[in-house]
Amino acid sequence: MSTANRVINRLLAALLGLILLIAGIAAAIEILVSLFGGEHFLLPTDDWLDALRSTPWNSESVVLVATGVVVVGIVLLIAGIAARARIITLRRPRDTVEVVASARAIAQILRREAASVSGVSSASSEVSARHARVVATVPLASPERVEADLSAVLAATLRRIPWTSAPVLEVEVSSDRPKAASAPPRETVGTGAAGERDNDPSR
Repeated sequence: MSTANRVINRLLAALLGLILLIAGIAAAIEILVSLFGGEHFLLPTDDWLDALRSTPWNSESVVLVATGVVVVGIVLLIAGIAARARIITLRRPRDTVEVVASARAIAQILRREAASVSGVSSASSEVSARHARVVATVPLASPERVEADLSAVLAATLRRIPWTSAPVLEVEVSSDRPKAASAPPRETVGTGAAGERDNDPSR
């Protein structure tokens, strides 16, 4: 899952949790007030009940509310589907055996291999259906030399994975030095079935 999808999913989860929390607190307060003989505290529940009883199902307000609920449900459904683990089907050793791996796990392998190269201070990686992309930060070493070492190490790593078809490896090196950013080379080495990104330098 990409970083943008993660942020969207977390924002939606936080928003939904906040709404449910506020609704729960308001409902609890109204129940306590009604138990002690009060009319209402925060919400005019009696007025709402009278309005609902007098509102027909085909009124404009009912249609708008129902449409909003459907839209929110579709958004949450799409977010849930996007958040699922992306699985890559690998080459079968036998016809009766199915081998799969998560794109996130492969992205983490590439990130660790990139971080182990001399001169690399941090790295992020992304594995998609057609590409395996690694971005490395080189604060002091020569970007050109590190880029060549990275390409060799990562290509060898991808060749050890039994892909069913070939992805394109992209390596990008950035540095604080002038002219440090270099064009990402492309090398065909193997493939995946879905996209996943890993950019946590602590893992």
